[in-house]
Amino acid sequence: GYAAGKLRRAMAEMGVEKLDAVFLTHVDNDHAGGLTYLAQAGIPVDAWYASPCFFKFKKKKHPIRQIGQEPQWLEAGATVRFGETEFQVLAPLSKSETEENDNSLVLMMVCPDGRMLLTGDMEGPEEDALLQGGADLACQVLKVPNHGDDDATGAGLANAAGAQIAVISTDSSEKPGTPDADVIARLEQAGSQVWVTEGHGGVEVRLNQGTADANYLDWALSEFYDDVRLTVDAETERMTLENTGDKDVSLKDWYL
Repeated sequence: GYAAGKLRRAMAEMGVEKLDAVFLTHVDNDHAGGLTYLAQAGIPVDAWYASPCFFKFKKKKHPIRQIGQEPQWLEAGATVRFGETEFQVLAPLSKSETEENDNSLVLMMVCPDGRMLLTGDMEGPEEDALLQGGADLACQVLKVPNHGDDDATGAGLANAAGAQIAVISTDSSEKPGTPDADVIARLEQAGSQVWVTEGHGGVEVRLNQGTADANYLDWALSEFYDDVRLTVDAETERMTLENTGDKDVSLKDWYL
């Protein structure tokens, strides 16, 4: 939810007014928390997809169902197609009863211009199962697992992907120690150029005839945040909202 401004700005800049689908990789709040925003923002979504493996909720309390939508459960081996682009479901291959990260959907996006491996927050056990299962993980773009933490992205995955570009989505104030230096080193040794979202509005990746390129998105967010600053102290788990301007700011429709 706290990244709603970035999402709104990105969609506005790219002219996106509706979404063909939302894929929820797993039920942890840092991935599922934005669903409430989508439900309240009036952004049309044609279909909702989710991993069938989770243990934090009963099925009827799944985050997608809590916003009044019905998910389609994606088993390994399934394919979802949108025009010339398809999403091949590679994992989860089995349910983890101890770590929701290892219940993450792992998707290979395949289009005429190349391939992108989307890994959610999978950690070592799911990563090992994927490698041992013999899946074709070669891609031009790798969305690095679990925010670049040191519990994932071994040399086996980095080399099997052989991505031109590896994107790490993280904020060290929320997930200290990320991105891990050894993870970056393994990716670079595999020939990948590493891009990290921290300190930027995001990373835009484009595929063109088998070649990937990227750039940072650094749009100003004042249009959506006005003069409100949100700071997070990870150690004390305290969030502070501060009005840095000289006018009152309405917090109507804000949520944390």
